[in-house]
Amino acid sequence: MRSGFKALKEKLHSQALVKTVAWSLAAGLFAVGVLNFVLRFQYVVLAPLIYVAIGLGAAVLTAVPLFFVLYESDKRIARRLDKQHGLNESVQTMIEYANDNGEIVELQRAETEKKLSAIPAKFEFKKVWVSLTSLVVAAATFITSVLVPVPPLSSGDTPPPITDKPFALTEYHKLAVANLVEDVRSADANAQEKTEVAATLEELVVRLETVAKQKRMKELVSGAMLTIDGVADEINTCDDIFKTIAVSPVASMDLFALTVGNTDVQVLDLNLNDFLASFANEAKSLQNSATAVTEFSGAATAAITLLETVVPTTDGLMVATKELAQAVGGATAATYEDLQTALKSAALGKKSGLEIALSSQFKNRGLTDEVISRLQLIFELTAADIPDFENDWLSIGGGSGTGTDQDDENLNDGSVPDGGTQYASDDEIFDPDKGEYVPYGELIIKHQKYINDRESTLSDEVKQYFRDYFDELRQVQENE
Repeated sequence: MRSGFKALKEKLHSQALVKTVAWSLAAGLFAVGVLNFVLRFQYVVLAPLIYVAIGLGAAVLTAVPLFFVLYESDKRIARRLDKQHGLNESVQTMIEYANDNGEIVELQRAETEKKLSAIPAKFEFKKVWVSLTSLVVAAATFITSVLVPVPPLSSGDTPPPITDKPFALTEYHKLAVANLVEDVRSADANAQEKTEVAATLEELVVRLETVAKQKRMKELVSGAMLTIDGVADEINTCDDIFKTIAVSPVASMDLFALTVGNTDVQVLDLNLNDFLASFANEAKSLQNSATAVTEFSGAATAAITLLETVVPTTDGLMVATKELAQAVGGATAATYEDLQTALKSAALGKKSGLEIALSSQFKNRGLTDEVISRLQLIFELTAADIPDFENDWLSIGGGSGTGTDQDDENLNDGSVPDGGTQYASDDEIFDPDKGEYVPYGELIIKHQKYINDRESTLSDEVKQYFRDYFDELRQVQENE
């Protein structure tokens, strides 16, 4: 490998290193700055070493994932250079055959290096200005938190002692939880999940009988929520399957993981199309596509072998994943076009089984999320009282849960029930919590309330993302 590619590789790695260092330092300074600012106005004093530890922790937690995201392998760099400079996969070909010799290989390598040598390899500050700016902002935040004056605390300003309000389990609480238990038992979800969730709710009521303070009540309800959330984690296998498959370095495996690990069946077609597109190429080369299929088959076989040690082989999603991998990995044809057709046919032949398995796991997660949401309403908990669930509790917000087409008569008015405002679509959509089709706008309102109730647990960036997301969904037009 010669100087042209090496110089560009060093340039990209240098820029990645600067970004990683800048973002990591920014995270550490910002974390310490914000914490110091808040605690100073609360008249709380921490030892300097604690601030140092927090800053270093934030920096390390930011640096490690950033390094793996920004640091590119030779193959990724080759794809980037081919795409940015229109080199028609010549760089990727050079890297692929870097250890081979031969007249044709040498000629291709020399021609590619000649083109790469003409590309400027000078460090580009415009590529890292955002990360450097974030570092400056974080440093300013930290300096401000140290220098901003804090008014003295007079004797009259002494904060009042925090008192724990009383709590008594009422008939309303008992009836509401009993109704919730009945809804759980009649829900369309995994039988084991329903049994465990119902038992947890019944045990919660028994334990709350002797509770006299709200703090203890919140602790018990929060603990029950965590237990209920964990039930779906234990039964559902989508997370284990996704994480195991996604770690493969083969490009198509990321898209395969998304296809079999995303329980939102409404995007299954889109995910399948993206996955199949990973075997196509602009040159319409049968050899390249066949090689991609072979690489996928080997990587998928290895991943599934590993999965069989952690996921039951009889699990529906596991079976569907294995069948899809075998069908796609075994596709062959004599021409490029026929191979693409064979791949599509293989995938579509296994789509139904995958759709059923994903829908089942979506319903499982939807049940636990609904129970947690109703517990919050029954016991009037604030967002701050809700535990920080490790699993993706936002999964309640997507997916049809059935994977079946609706009859035309179900595709009626999608407005909010009062008939006043129409949102985004005239269609009805499946609500997994109710087990029936509801107006599209009604489900949007429900999901937005779900997010709004948890806004205090989200970062500003994530909050803005959801605001933009619902604004796009809710294209309002007044009914005539």
